[in-house]
Amino acid sequence: QQTHDPDLVLSAPFPVTRASLWRKVLRDLTGQTFYKQRLSQLVAQFKVPGLAARWQAVAAELHARRHFWVSNLLGFGAFAAMGLAWAWLAMWLLPMMTWLPLITRLRNISEHALVALNEPDPLRHARTTHASWWERILIAPTCSPKSPAGTCPAPIACWPARAQPGGWNSKPAT
Repeated sequence: QQTHDPDLVLSAPFPVTRASLWRKVLRDLTGQTFYKQRLSQLVAQFKVPGLAARWQAVAAELHARRHFWVSNLLGFGAFAAMGLAWAWLAMWLLPMMTWLPLITRLRNISEHALVALNEPDPLRHARTTHASWWERILIAPTCSPKSPAGTCPAPIACWPARAQPGGWNSKPAT
């Protein structure tokens, strides 16, 4: 990994103790990680003193995360219009609040933990993880191993890295 890697804060502090890992798993499965990553900054804006400043801060935070809010509100609206609001809550929001942070954490640990810092070879920024068929369905990406595209969400198939702008040998943005 490189010092400018956005995932560095997630994978640099490894190895961790068994107790620490279980605390993280518990935080993920109870929604605490989701709250911290998605909602805590918005909630904090409601504590800004002064009504006008408070609403300006809330509006700025909503604007900064507008893609998240708009896409989720549209998804909920579509399901609610079909009378299936429960399905969106049970099959999208609940997994996004619990399962997804846990799987993201476990994949990050398996792919990036204990990888040498500032490794010059971009193919050594992550390690190959071999997944069985059931792991590919639930956890593993369908990406090629050691590719820059290896950070795709678990259920999303990745395009071949060479077809992406810059391909394998692209330089990081500065």
